[in-house]
Amino acid sequence: MNQSLVADEVKRTVTMEQILNVYGYRMKHGKMMCPFHGDRKASLHIYTKNNSWYCFGCMKGGSVIDFVMAQEGCNFAQAVTAICDTFGIDNHVTDNPLDMDRSMKIRRTIDFLTEKMLEQLDALDEYHEAEMNTLTQISRRIYAKKREEMTARDYTMKLLCDDRMARIEDKAARIREAREEVKAWKTTKYREHLTSTKTTGSNRRRRATSA
Repeated sequence: MNQSLVADEVKRTVTMEQILNVYGYRMKHGKMMCPFHGDRKASLHIYTKNNSWYCFGCMKGGSVIDFVMAQEGCNFAQAVTAICDTFGIDNHVTDNPLDMDRSMKIRRTIDFLTEKMLEQLDALDEYHEAEMNTLTQISRRIYAKKREEMTARDYTMKLLCDDRMARIEDKAARIREAREEVKAWKTTKYREHLTSTKTTGSNRRRRATSA
C-alpha cells in the first residue's frame, strides 16, 4: 500500500466541513472556536478554497488529516485510516511502480480538467459581477430621481435593469450549483479510478497465482 496516494485521495475527496460535521463542530463565516486550546475569539479559520484550516490562537493548522490527528491525538497513518473508514474510501493502492505512475497521470488529468472547469465558472462569475455592479449604479441613479423628474425612458430603463439583475442572480445560483457538480464529478472520478486500480491489481495477483 502506498500511503502517500491514499492520503492524497483523502485530501481531495473529504472536505473540512465534512470532518467538522463528524465531530459536531459548526463554523460561521469560515470561523469557529478552536477545540485545541481555550479559545474565546473564534480563532480557527476554515479555508474552503484549498480545503485547509489554521488557528491564529494556538498556531495549529493543516489539512483534514492534520485536524483528525489533533482531535484524536493519533499519528498520520491512524488519521488516514480513520477518515477512510468513516467516509468509505478504499485505502488499497497498488505498489507497482508502473501502476503508480499511470495512477498519478490519471489523477493529474482529473485535477487539470477540474481546474479548467472551475476557472471557466470563475470567469463567468466575474463577468456577471461586473455587469451587476454596472446595473446597480444605473438603478441607483434612477431611484435617486424624484418621481416627477422621471421620464418614460427612466421607467423603461428601470424595468430593464431590474429584469436583467434578476436574470444575473439566477445565473449566479446556477454557477454555484455547477461548482458543486464539478466537485462531485471530481470525487466520483477519483473513486472510480481508485476502484479500477484495486480491481486491476487484484486481477494481476490472481493471474500470477494461477500461473
